[in-house]
Amino acid sequence: MAKIPRGLYACRALLDALAPLIGAEIALGNKAVQRGWANNVGDETVSEWHAAGIREVGSTMNQIIESTCASEYGMPLLDMAENHRLDFHGTFRKLAFFRPNMLLGDDDSGATVLEGLNAELLLGEQRHRDKVRYHLT
Repeated sequence: MAKIPRGLYACRALLDALAPLIGAEIALGNKAVQRGWANNVGDETVSEWHAAGIREVGSTMNQIIESTCASEYGMPLLDMAENHRLDFHGTFRKLAFFRPNMLLGDDDSGATVLEGLNAELLLGEQRHRDKVRYHLT
C-alpha cells in the first residue's frame, strides 16, 4: 500500500508543475503555447495560470486517483474512518505508530499487532464518544 501515497504525491506534484502551462493554454482558447510562452510574463500572470490549471484539472485528477485507489486497494482510509465514526486526528495519531512488521503474527497469541492497533482505534473512539456524551449531559 506504500504506492498510494507516493503515487498521489507524484500526481499532485506533476499537476503543480504543469498547472501554469495548462492555464496558459486555457488563456489562449485551449490552443497550444508556442516556444517562449512564459518569457516576459509576470509572476502574477503565472500565478493566475497556475490557479486556472488547478481548477481545470485538479478535481478530475483527484476523482480518478480516488476511484483507482478504491478499486485497486479496497475501501480508502477516510471512508473506513467515517463508517466506524473514528476521530480523524486520533486515527492518524495511532497510525503514526504503524510498522510493516505489525502484519506478522505474534507467536504467543496468534493475533497480529495490527489487530491490536485496530482494537485500540475502535476502543479509543468509543472512549471519545463516551466522553463527549458525558459532557453533553
